[in-house]
Amino acid sequence: VVRYADYHDGNPKARDKNCEPLEAWRYRDWVIAALNRDQPYDEFLRDQIAGDLLGGTNRAERDARLVATGFLALLGSLTFSGLGLLIASRAKTLEAVSGLLNVTMLPMWILSGIFFSSSRYPDAAQPIIKLIPLTALNDSLRAVMIDGASLFSQGPQIAMLAVWGIVSFAIALKIFRWQ
Repeated sequence: VVRYADYHDGNPKARDKNCEPLEAWRYRDWVIAALNRDQPYDEFLRDQIAGDLLGGTNRAERDARLVATGFLALLGSLTFSGLGLLIASRAKTLEAVSGLLNVTMLPMWILSGIFFSSSRYPDAAQPIIKLIPLTALNDSLRAVMIDGASLFSQGPQIAMLAVWGIVSFAIALKIFRWQ
């Protein structure tokens, strides 16, 4: 990430729509500043792992971001548990479960902006990409953790995750049978 950030050279005007990650130069500058001020290694690691949760200008803002992140992580866990139960309820063998999970998750990983921006896909694909639950989870977590958005501003993403979770659990519980 740090090496890739050098491509932007800290100049926000030097990037275009297809240039990712958009604000990586900020991360590079933060790492350099941390090294220059001899930040203790344990603090450096804590900031790397949970800096998004520690951000904010005051205690109330940090607490709100922590609650929002926790809620979104819990909702995402429940949503994907429902999808996993639905997939497992249809498969007869362990190999079938593995195959069905791969067929389900691989497109989500590719399309949802995990490895690269989903905005690179054609405009015709964007409505489909927005319906994928992992896209809703990624977008909402990024908004809360990076942009400092409130939980309430993430209503559409929360609704998308809730619908996916409720529908997948309902169908899975209806068709699941112990054999």
